[in-house]
Amino acid sequence: MKPDTILKIEKYVWHVSYRENDLSIGADGILAVKDGYVYANNQSHQLLDMWPIPIDKWDFTETYELELRRYTWWRIDTEISDFEWEIDPIMIQDQGIYTSLPMTCYIRTKASIDPKYLTPFRFDRNINNKMDVQIEEGVTSISSPSNGLELSIDQTLLDWMKARGQINFTR
Repeated sequence: MKPDTILKIEKYVWHVSYRENDLSIGADGILAVKDGYVYANNQSHQLLDMWPIPIDKWDFTETYELELRRYTWWRIDTEISDFEWEIDPIMIQDQGIYTSLPMTCYIRTKASIDPKYLTPFRFDRNINNKMDVQIEEGVTSISSPSNGLELSIDQTLLDWMKARGQINFTR
């Protein structure tokens, strides 16, 4: 990475998590716990290149398809928050392996993200959104589905967050 790289944070950045964490994130936000950081994606034009997506062996079907409905895409509103973001130095080492997007797409902050800055999104439940996964020795490649990757607000989860008082403005 060049030392003169300027990090421009987009209006919305994205964090991907398992759906099983929805109620915890909806109640407490995205917590900077493991290594003291929250990681996000500073782009939304290539959802397949969002990294890190939390993939493990249990996410695959018998035909090695990745079931996208297992995840929630959390949109973080950076215009109403004042977190300091930096380029993710871990991705600097792996950027050529995982993606061809610029390093400024992979960011992190030491701040935990309060639910009031979050909007949950899912893939459209009416569309069979799966990605073909090819596993070879030491390499996993993911192909995008032909019908695209359309996100929609998870209104049920958002309403639950509003009812708990976690969000006090309209989105």
